[in-house]
Amino acid sequence: LSLQTRIVHPPSAAHPSLRPLETTMGICCATSGGGAKQSPRAKAMLEHVYKYYDKNGDGVVSKQELREAIEQTGLTVDYFMQADTDKDGVISKAEFLDFFDPIPDNQVEDMKEWLLKKQSEQATAMLLEVYAKYDKNGDNSLNLAELQRGIQGTGLSIKYLMEGDKDGNYRISKEEWLHLFAPIPDDEVEETRKWLSGVG
Repeated sequence: LSLQTRIVHPPSAAHPSLRPLETTMGICCATSGGGAKQSPRAKAMLEHVYKYYDKNGDGVVSKQELREAIEQTGLTVDYFMQADTDKDGVISKAEFLDFFDPIPDNQVEDMKEWLLKKQSEQATAMLLEVYAKYDKNGDNSLNLAELQRGIQGTGLSIKYLMEGDKDGNYRISKEEWLHLFAPIPDDEVEETRKWLSGVG
């Protein structure tokens, strides 16, 4: 497989390194679809996270989408699929919201950061370095012209990159950029850096 194929379409094996949810965050999830009521802030955060988990935008999160999204969180696909209360093999937005116990407003940002952690520290640093190089005007977003220049020689297309534009503003934020790519193994970080820089 080419590097691009491996980054965008990773193998389906679940991440082997697991930690109990209770030791990862001070919040447990409702394992019986308890329909826990979230504050407006917490609900907005979970809906925001759900948009990233639903990578293809079809309104549900598949096991493959889930596997890719939670690899760095310490959760397992089997654990999270307890949210699938109607047993149709995917997680709807309502099921996703119901899965979480009430999240205190003072923990919303920490919870968001944890749930959206998709890349390792090394991969995150590399991707943000590449992002900064693409961001020629330094406004912390990538417009179409910056993306077009940045991806020359990579084999990536604007159409693919804009699938990561979750808020529909025709720009790619840092958060959206980190979620464009499947989790990058640390031993592929340097190769990926060269690829995204159009080298080699």
